[in-house]
Amino acid sequence: MKKNIATLLLLIATQLIFAAENKPEERNLQGLADETAISKFCNEFMKKALEGDFQKAFSLTKAIWPIEEKSIAKLESKVYEQMPFVKKEYGQALNYQFLEKKEKLGIVSKWVFIIKHEKHLIRWVFVFYKPEDTWYLNHLSFDDKIQKVF
Repeated sequence: MKKNIATLLLLIATQLIFAAENKPEERNLQGLADETAISKFCNEFMKKALEGDFQKAFSLTKAIWPIEEKSIAKLESKVYEQMPFVKKEYGQALNYQFLEKKEKLGIVSKWVFIIKHEKHLIRWVFVFYKPEDTWYLNHLSFDDKIQKVF
């Protein structure tokens, strides 16, 4: 009987340790209050991206993007992988500019920026979602599809 209880306690302890190590990460998501806050976030992100400091740029997303931090880190790593190609093919980054903002139903908002390079541009797209009274980053992407600025 004592062996069974000890085995059961060991099994429970193992499961608790496993559950604690594998529980979803908890972050303090703050979101953004309004359009002014979204604009401020996007401009801060773009300034860091223009400087090539993607670590700081992506760290800004952690309080407003409800995806796992490892997914954010994976996207950041892809950006770092592609930037040498961008610099080689498109030249030095010159500046960034706001291109457009679209909003639908008061709950989805898309902000588009470009980073101008010597020979081409990179388009950055931010999509925010407002389930109740706070905006959260829902999508972030970049591409070199210049035709999509029209």
